[in-house]
Amino acid sequence: MLPIEQMFEGFVIKFGGELVRNLISNVNPPKNADYLFRSPLVLAELKIVERDAFTSEDGEKLEKLIQSWIRQRLIGPIFGTPQIELRKLPPQCQQEWMKIHTRPWKRKLGDANSQIKAMKEQLGLPRPLP
Repeated sequence: MLPIEQMFEGFVIKFGGELVRNLISNVNPPKNADYLFRSPLVLAELKIVERDAFTSEDGEKLEKLIQSWIRQRLIGPIFGTPQIELRKLPPQCQQEWMKIHTRPWKRKLGDANSQIKAMKEQLGLPRPLP
């Protein structure tokens, strides 16, 4: 367990939350949400992002995007060391650039949502929560 997880568990317990792993069977447990607060009724999943905000893989993808934008004449040719500001790009380019950065976050959020939905069913909680 990471130190942040231990710290967060302490916070949850201090404020009346419960650890879901203590509420379900430990025999072949499903991927589950992490925390349950009963009043107000909240089921939560902690996700820790262990990724740099901008990786070398992202840099390669961005380089390909830039070359594509130049071919499409969305931006002009770039000479030397490029310095591109997101806010100065055309809207289409801004959206494509942001897709590179949001894809990993969307996956994490999708995983968390799936875990919460499955745990609602297992714990017999209403869908949606009140």
